[in-house]
Amino acid sequence: MKTRFFRPLRISLKAVVTVLILISSEAQAQDKESRLYRHLQDQAISRLEARSAQRLSMKAAGDVEAKAKAAREWIREALGPWPEKTPLNAKITGTIEGAGVKVEKVLFESRPGHHVTAALYLPTDIPPPWPGVIVPCGHSANGKAAETYQRVSILLARSGMAALCYDPIGQGERLQAIRDDGKPVFAGSTAEHSKIGVGSVLVGLQTAHYRVWDGIRALDYLESRPDILKDKLGCTGNSGGGTLTSFLMAVDDRIKVAAASCYLTTYQRLLATIGPQDTEQNIGGMIAAGYDHPDFVLARAPAPTLMCVATRDFFDIEGAWHNYRENKKSYGTLGYGERVDLFEFDDTHGFSLPRRQAAVRWLARWLRSDDRPITEPEFPIFTDAQLQVTESGQVLQIAGEKSVFALNAEIAANMAASRKKLAGSELRKAIRKRLAMPPQVAAAQSRPGRTIAPGLNESYYDTSDGFEIAGVSALYRDGKLDGNSRSPQVPTTVIAGYPKPARSITADDVSKFIEANAGKIPAAGKLVFLDVRGTGSSGAPAPRPKDPNGPDWRESELARLLGQNLVGLRTTDIVAVIGAEARTNPDIGLIGAGKGGIWALHAAALATEISRFAESDSPESWFSATGDPNTLLTPADVVPGVLADYDLEDLRRALRK
Repeated sequence: MKTRFFRPLRISLKAVVTVLILISSEAQAQDKESRLYRHLQDQAISRLEARSAQRLSMKAAGDVEAKAKAAREWIREALGPWPEKTPLNAKITGTIEGAGVKVEKVLFESRPGHHVTAALYLPTDIPPPWPGVIVPCGHSANGKAAETYQRVSILLARSGMAALCYDPIGQGERLQAIRDDGKPVFAGSTAEHSKIGVGSVLVGLQTAHYRVWDGIRALDYLESRPDILKDKLGCTGNSGGGTLTSFLMAVDDRIKVAAASCYLTTYQRLLATIGPQDTEQNIGGMIAAGYDHPDFVLARAPAPTLMCVATRDFFDIEGAWHNYRENKKSYGTLGYGERVDLFEFDDTHGFSLPRRQAAVRWLARWLRSDDRPITEPEFPIFTDAQLQVTESGQVLQIAGEKSVFALNAEIAANMAASRKKLAGSELRKAIRKRLAMPPQVAAAQSRPGRTIAPGLNESYYDTSDGFEIAGVSALYRDGKLDGNSRSPQVPTTVIAGYPKPARSITADDVSKFIEANAGKIPAAGKLVFLDVRGTGSSGAPAPRPKDPNGPDWRESELARLLGQNLVGLRTTDIVAVIGAEARTNPDIGLIGAGKGGIWALHAAALATEISRFAESDSPESWFSATGDPNTLLTPADVVPGVLADYDLEDLRRALRK
């Protein structure tokens, strides 16, 4: 039986049940995953195991210091590029008192025309200057006004520390997309964060970039105040705020003390249980570069860092203890083992009382040299209205306010105005770079499957990376299936993005497709309907609930962590299948349907075997998605930084030539 690190070996009924639950939950998670997810997961686990072994093998302080420095620099660069720091133009819009503290309602600009709303909780019985702590919120709809974030902020102030609790984008007063009546466009903050991620990724950024920058500017605001001790700054947050605490503490060394709650685990356990989470919580290329959750802590070693965890959290507890073990060893190697700790309480996800107290005690110990057992008494909290910073309740209703959608659209417009019009080998090189494709794509190995109906047969294609692509081949003539054709060489048209799984296609579907695409395909020939990876037979085994982020956002996020993207993987599949078909069929065409047009456009630009190309109902451009909260594009449909080199319209123009 596997025991948790740093615990005595006591096998109890509760421990056995816990292990069985963990095994069961992991098995259930695996049953729900697509074949593509498992394929990517295998790649990730291989990298993560090698990384963990390297970290645990470090024996010299110099090795730990070098790896910490490398992690810090990589995380900073990956979350950038950072904008210039501009005037905060901070103002206090009101002051309230209660619960033994004073609260100043603060408004500042993290970027020109992009406002942050915050509540600054100040001690009333201890004279300034005070240490300052930023408190980024988790995914509460009312942001800083949520009870748990008020309570931890009030407890910090009552314990002699100023606490700046601010609304992240998409929460509280900082919705980035609202309707005319001021109501949110999205049902929840994570939905907005992921839609922001669509445009952010296209311009070479990510949602986390904007969220972390707001936290950096919150630290700037604390530093600007004469009543705050600039050399005694800290950070604590839970859930999404734990994510932000983890990112911020790794990139900004002004954070002398940190306490991250209900986030830190390991990717190995995360991928085996709940998956990689939405786009705001992932840094593109992190696993590919050899980094994992423990590196958020290592990056700041030996600065004091507390992991607050819940036994029954969906952020896996076993991963949290592995994270702690890695860093306890690294901190010990540096001679500061006491500066990293883990607090566990047997409850579920959330900034519950035990974790709030643990976080405040940790911050007080290192920022105030106060090691008293601080406890949280009963006290009243403020209403949402009392903590409202803006006049209307939403920053988007401030004249001239710029949402993140608008900021991304500005960047995209600048990219469009300055990028070179690529063609030929230059365009193909840019495509391969952005799609993370190899210089050459090996033709797939094809093999026949069962006969569905005369002229309609299953076909399979094995790619060079060991993935099986399912398809259906349909021989046709005069608008219908032709079961009598025996010629191995017929004009062949590959279809990517057909809305039905290949193996469920019927003779009637084929007839309707031929009729709808008359003029785009030869009068007689072969159609190959493809299930590129993550669709059809390699998609989720059971239908997933309808999600505005698309049915394959988990696969998309895992691919992004591996430095890949689904557009690139699916384009590679199409090119490999075209290579297989071209062995016997010199006349090869390609049709992209719907979002499959994105993959097909790229394949047509790369595969020299293609003599015919068409698309139907494909997205017109990526540019239009950057500033549109209602875009139908999802994380699976975009490519990191691609708008610096080309848009979909540029691919069409190149194909016309």
